[in-house]
Amino acid sequence: MRFGAVTGGAKGFFFGFTTGEIFGGEVTFGTSGLAAGAGGAVIQGTLGATTGVFTGFLQAEACNAAGMYN
Repeated sequence: MRFGAVTGGAKGFFFGFTTGEIFGGEVTFGTSGLAAGAGGAVIQGTLGATTGVFTGFLQAEACNAAGMYN
């Protein structure tokens, strides 16, 4: 979960910042990139954490089905 959140947050910030700068950086002198980066980090970080929880659950269920917890 933590790894997914950190990875998602970093990717979200990068892509959000880049997109914000492409579409408004000349006018806002970088502030559009920061705002878009922060939004992207929150959204992608949340999705990354959710994916991490779901993946961990599936792996635990697979291990349980294989008899590793018995």
